[in-house]
Amino acid sequence: MPAALLRDHTTKTGVWARIVVREGALRYHVDRFDVHVDVTPDAPAIVVPEVPHHIEPLGAVRFHVELYRVDSRSEEP
Repeated sequence: MPAALLRDHTTKTGVWARIVVREGALRYHVDRFDVHVDVTPDAPAIVVPEVPHHIEPLGAVRFHVELYRVDSRSEEP
C-alpha cells in the first residue's frame, strides 16, 4: 500500500473515487467533517473531489481504487 494513502491527500478537481475492498477492511477518514467509515467488501466508500482524506488498514486488506471524472466534452452547450 502506498504510504501516501495513509496521509491526507485529495483527488483533483472533478475527479471522484470509489474505494473497493476485496478482502479485509479499512477505515476511510475525512477529518474535516469528522467522518470515519469502515470500508468492507460489502460497503465501498465514495471519495469526493478535492476533500482531504486518508485511509487506515484494519489488519490485512486487499483493495483497489476506481477513479472517475466528469468529461466536460460530453456536456451539452
